[in-house]
Parts: sequence; C-alpha cells; structure tokens
Amino acid sequence: MKILITGAAGFMGKHLVKSLSQNKTYKIRCLLMRNTKKTDIDFLKNYNVEIIYGDIFEKKSLEKAMKNIEAVFHLAGGGKVETTFKKGFEDLKKLNIGTTERVINSAIKHKVKKFVHFSSISAMGIIIEKKLDENSECKPETPHEVCKYETEKIMEKNKKKILITIIRPGIVYGPYGLNSEILQLAKLLEKHFFIIPGNGKNIMPWIYVGDIVRATILAFKKNKKSCERFIVVSEPQPSFNELIDSIDSSMKKKAVILHMPKSIFIFAGYLFEKLGNLFNFAPLINSVRARSMTSNRIYNIDKIKKLGYKQENNLQDSIKKTINWYKKNAYI
Repeated sequence: MKILITGAAGFMGKHLVKSLSQNKTYKIRCLLMRNTKKTDIDFLKNYNVEIIYGDIFEKKSLEKAMKNIEAVFHLAGGGKVETTFKKGFEDLKKLNIGTTERVINSAIKHKVKKFVHFSSISAMGIIIEKKLDENSECKPETPHEVCKYETEKIMEKNKKKILITIIRPGIVYGPYGLNSEILQLAKLLEKHFFIIPGNGKNIMPWIYVGDIVRATILAFKKNKKSCERFIVVSEPQPSFNELIDSIDSSMKKKAVILHMPKSIFIFAGYLFEKLGNLFNFAPLINSVRARSMTSNRIYNIDKIKKLGYKQENNLQDSIKKTINWYKKNAYI
C-alpha cells in the first residue's frame, strides 16, 4: 500500500513514519516543505521514505505527492494554540482549515481509498466536570478549537467520497515534542520552584505519543465507517499534581511546589488575554486555557478500546522516556 503523510517532519509525524515503516508492505511518501531542517530530513530518510519537496498550497507539488497514493495520513497543521487575536486566528485558519481542504480534495480527485485526519479533543471545546465521548456536543470557543472543529466539518462534507477516520488525541507528549507543555514544565521545575494553579487535583487529558500512534494505526486498519471519530487519552488520566510529581521525579530534582488559588489564576488568564488582543500577541495563558488547567477534563476512550486498543505506557515510564530524551539532546 502506498501511503502519503503530510506533516511527516513534525513531532507526531516522525513517530508515525517510524511505526508505519515497520510494515514492509507500506511504501511511504512524505510531502515536505523546501525549508525543512536537514536533521528532520535525515531522520525520515533512515526509514526509506520517498520525499517530495513542495507545499500543500502549491498545486503542482501536492498533485505530484498524491499520485498513485492509496491512503493519506493528514497531520499538517499548526499555529499557536493560545492565539486569541485576529491575526493569529487568520494564521490558524490557513494552517489548519486551508491545508485540510486542499489535501482532502486532492485525495478524492486521485481516488485515494483511505484518509486519516488528525484533529484534536480541542475540536470539542473546553467542557469541564463532565465525561465526554465521541457523541458529546462540541462547543469550540477559542480560534484553535474553532479551526479544529471546522476541519472535522470538512471531513463530514466528504465522507461519502472516501473512507475517513478522525483521530482526536489529548495533549500529546514524548520524544521530539519540542513545543510540548512537558518541556515547558520541565524547564520551570529545573529552577527548583513551581506554582501549580488551583489544588492540582484536577485530571487532565494527556497521551504519550507512542500510544496515540498505535491507536491511530489500529483505527486506520480496522475502521470501516466513514467519518468515525476516536478519542485517545491516557487511562487513567493523571491529575496535575501527579504529572508534576512524575516530571520532577524523572528530572531527579526536588522543586519547591506551591499552589495558586484557582480564582487568581483564571483572573490572570483573563487579563493576559485582553492584553494579547490589544497588542496583537499570543499570551501563554488566556481565560479558556486557565480554566482548562484548573478543572477536571474527563474523556471516555471505550470506542478505540473496542477496536482492540490497549495502552502500553504508564505515566511515570513515559514521562521518564520523554525527560531523558530532552536531557540527551540538551533541551533541559
């Protein structure tokens, strides 16, 4: 089977290429930007992939990449998750909605059989204190959430033309995750002092990259109904306190951990958001993100489990592997 992967040079893309390449019946092709880092290109070449240089927004290179392809894994996207201002919203639309429209249209034109679309639980919005599954109503609010939801609507419009599988990962972390919150948290803990917003007992939707990749390949192989969605988060979901303890333990540091009242943290997120909108920058914390970091976000993964999915990595081991990779590559 000939497979095209968009976003192959990214965090999850690297892991997906590595896993798919173990099946010798798969012939993998990657569409890469011409300015892709040499280290990322060298990584992909280790797995004997075919590389086509170009741009999803460049018709000629996209058509060349799609030629004779039987399955597409669409991971290309991006933009700042924390964006709330207008310019950032436009960038998110282009990087997520724009790329998705072009790739699915090209796949249909070339009669591709299967299409795996990487969405996110963000498409559902930040719904707290309630257990969610694939049938739960979506309530996206922020630009990032709205864009992810819109990409799923594009899938819905085309579900009769191609077999589509939609993956909704939680917050993904692991080796090669250079934009990961885990790296940010590790750098803060390295200073031997850390403030947890709220009491830290709230559970959060993390997922180790190795588990999300296995779940994705499983859904790719077994899903038979177009536009089926699959939520994938860790089980059990860790609390914020457990996550910080795991990172601190893996770094072998004894940081002083304090707690900030939830109300103060949410108010600070609101102020940062207003300043970001006023001065056109994306603050690290906004009101929605502050609420999500201090509340229970609970997800049901029974649907992916019914396909045979079993989580292989527990929190402590996967955090340790992630921190060790950051240390080995001098990111912390």
